[in-house]
Amino acid sequence: NWRMLRFQRGEDAAGEKVDYLLRQLGVEEVLNDPELYGAISEALTNTKHHAYPKGYTFPEPHVPDWWLSGFVDHAERRVRITVLDHGRSIPGTLPSWDRYPIYLRNFKRLYSTEPDPDDTRRDGTAIGLAMAIGRTSTRHHYRGRGLRAIESAIDFCRHGRIAIYSRCGSYYRETGMKPKVENRNVAFGGTLITWDLRL
Repeated sequence: NWRMLRFQRGEDAAGEKVDYLLRQLGVEEVLNDPELYGAISEALTNTKHHAYPKGYTFPEPHVPDWWLSGFVDHAERRVRITVLDHGRSIPGTLPSWDRYPIYLRNFKRLYSTEPDPDDTRRDGTAIGLAMAIGRTSTRHHYRGRGLRAIESAIDFCRHGRIAIYSRCGSYYRETGMKPKVENRNVAFGGTLITWDLRL
């Protein structure tokens, strides 16, 4: 009743590639749901457009790709999908975000200082703040894009959880629960996003 997908690697987020990977898992529900499908596509698109910025020098050798894996339990109608990149991280790329001016105001209100994109001590808080701004942006013309689209997958299924690990920050949210963030001492080399969904 279950199937696993080996980690697949790619450079772009072409729809055909996402379709292929999800069909390998046999999850027609995700393919037929534009919100779930959009969340996964958005995570891959973010990797292509934000994780590996031109001109940025990484401290160690890296491959500018994304990796995707998944697990499906058809009897339990449960899907777990994981996307990984070894890029600059969500906290590290926030200054290039189109919502950064709002983020900047909220950060300064919290800490009475401007954020330093190279300071890792508040990475979990930075991710949580960015996700909160994404959730409140749904009434505007950029609805369905970016961080909001990544998180929205858990709101369009019976029950879901999302976990994001990026640099020294962690973010967790479960259906019907408030988000949780952690600021860690050890950096994760890039960003790892996992959705655990009950369809």
